[in-house]
Amino acid sequence: MTSTAGRQRPPTMADLARLAGVSITTVSHVLNDTRFVSADVRQRVMAAVEQNGYIPNSVARSMKTATTNMIGLAAPALSKVALADVVRPIEVEARAQKLSVLLTDTEDAAAPELAAIKALSARRVDGIIIAPSAPDSPAVRYLRKHGIPTVVVDRFTTGGFDQIGTENTSAAEQLTDHLIEARGARRIGLITSMPMLSTTLERRKGYRKALKRHGIEVDPNLIGSGFDDPDHVLTTLKGFMALPDPPTAIVSGNSSTTLSLMRAAGILGIRVPEDLALVGFDDFAWADFFQPRLTVVRQRTDEIGVRAIRLLMRRIADPEAPVTTRRIPTDFIHRESCGCALDGATPPSSL
Repeated sequence: MTSTAGRQRPPTMADLARLAGVSITTVSHVLNDTRFVSADVRQRVMAAVEQNGYIPNSVARSMKTATTNMIGLAAPALSKVALADVVRPIEVEARAQKLSVLLTDTEDAAAPELAAIKALSARRVDGIIIAPSAPDSPAVRYLRKHGIPTVVVDRFTTGGFDQIGTENTSAAEQLTDHLIEARGARRIGLITSMPMLSTTLERRKGYRKALKRHGIEVDPNLIGSGFDDPDHVLTTLKGFMALPDPPTAIVSGNSSTTLSLMRAAGILGIRVPEDLALVGFDDFAWADFFQPRLTVVRQRTDEIGVRAIRLLMRRIADPEAPVTTRRIPTDFIHRESCGCALDGATPPSSL
């Protein structure tokens, strides 16, 4: 395996195929885990890899000899408002660092997410930023297995990666505190996104902490998941309001749920905030144009995006650097949907 210049060249998949007595295609399937291969054949291929010191064509290895100045961004960016707001600062900061961004929409589902990660890896991106569909999704396991430089944004994983996102627990606690302390609410519902997401678990934790600190019993009947689907949110709100002691206030876990809740309230003839106070996550573009204007916590998406790029560049430059997890605080934006006194005005109603 030497070149005409007399220097040893790196082994190729063809070399591995000859040594293992299989086809190049089979070697590719073993290395990329893209098709079932018998245990015996897999063992022969991996023995050839070990014997030859073969370096797989993955981001983590190829970056030692070449870079593409491209990074991958894998997120449900086309459907999630808050995540879409992170995409812009990522792209702006990437351009400032002379990097190109390949954006893939993971659809918030395991199969398309894994396909997106594999496609980005095949393009030899220098690193990947991902908002995973689950803490230990197949895509997360693939990134971990192949040692690809990765930064996780917004939804955190089970570990092993640099991660950056919002301080979700304290933000949900602040929203719930506000309804209790400023509005006097005692029956407070919570509707979040998909139940398996780390953001959902953390926001539920903050909600529970606030209730317990104020001596309010946590009622599991007042905790629901909207799955970012308007009809599901409508069904959940109907269930809340049919309870013998329905909620007088709701904490919404994200912007999609907030929009769906406003729609559902209109369908059910519920007035916000007179009949039902509402607060939520994300200060999206229309939050200040609703009637009533929405009380929310604003996520600092610009800061998250910029820091994500810088964390990834550090990881690419130094694969052995200590793993970092960073939490960014939110900003409380007080408007009318909570039904509280604003700038000295009298609230619309008293619960």
